Amino acid sequence: MTRAGVRVLSALGLWLVTTAAASAQDALTAPNIYRKVLENARVRVLEANFKPGAKSGTHSHPEHLLYMMSDGTLVFKQAGKTPYEMTFTAGEALFLPAQTGALENDGDKTVRALVVEFKQPTAVTARVTRGGKRVSRSGRKRRR
Repeated sequence: MTRAGVRVLSALGLWLVTTAAASAQDALTAPNIYRKVLENARVRVLEANFKPGAKSGTHSHPEHLLYMMSDGTLVFKQAGKTPYEMTFTAGEALFLPAQTGALENDGDKTVRALVVEFKQPTAVTARVTRGGKRVSRSGRKRRR
């Protein structure tokens, strides 16, 4: 393949990634469903309340932990894929990869959950201690 062809394919790939990211909105654009509980440099915690018939628009979450506060079923819809139902039990916790899609509660009871979104690590990391002594990132004790 020629350099020009590689550049065109690279530009097309970048455009597709940018377009997909731009079309997915933040979960907080559905304030009737999501409410921010906490946010810091490492995580964002959202409370989700899907009343019967509630629908979220297409939105994205980075890697996240989902903790179910009630039983219920939600329909998950991703572009170009067949929608599917997910059934949850109160007290259940799931670790989910980054994803984009829309959710709908087609059941007859409210589905409640906490969503803990993990942000990318920053260059500045907290000091890690074990038993009150500072340790390196590898877990070994540091020499003083």
